Order: sequence, then C-alpha cells, then structure tokens
Amino acid sequence: MIDSIPHRSFVILSDVHEVKIDGKPMFLSVVGVQPNFGGAIIRIPNALPSPTRKEALTCGQEAGKRWVNRWLGPEA
Repeated sequence: MIDSIPHRSFVILSDVHEVKIDGKPMFLSVVGVQPNFGGAIIRIPNALPSPTRKEALTCGQEAGKRWVNRWLGPEA
C-alpha cells in the first residue's frame, strides 16, 4: 500500500509493509518527505509496528507531518 499526501510545501510518501512479529502479522510504515519544488526524498524513521494497514499508514503520515512542521518551524 503506497500513499502520498500534500502537507505545507512537502509531499509525505508512505509505504506499508506486512511483517511477522512473534508469529503475528503486523504492519510497518516506511515514510519519506519530498519538497514540492523537487529534491531528494528524506526518509523518516518510523518503525513502530501497527496491527492494521490503516493504522500504520496513519502513523506514518502523522510522523511525516511532525517532521515537516519541525523542519519549517512555526513561522512558515
């Protein structure tokens, strides 16, 4: 499952992967942010497992938003 959402002057890219943890299926979100004006994708560490794809996707998007907000600061 791959998704992208615009946030301020960045695009948040999320990719959810299914993994087995203690024999149970869990989902990890791999998150990256990319400036709208081009440039490299910056990977955001977000390795908290979630029990559902939707929850992993939401956690990844929220981590991306927090990173963008910290990067741009409150004045932007």
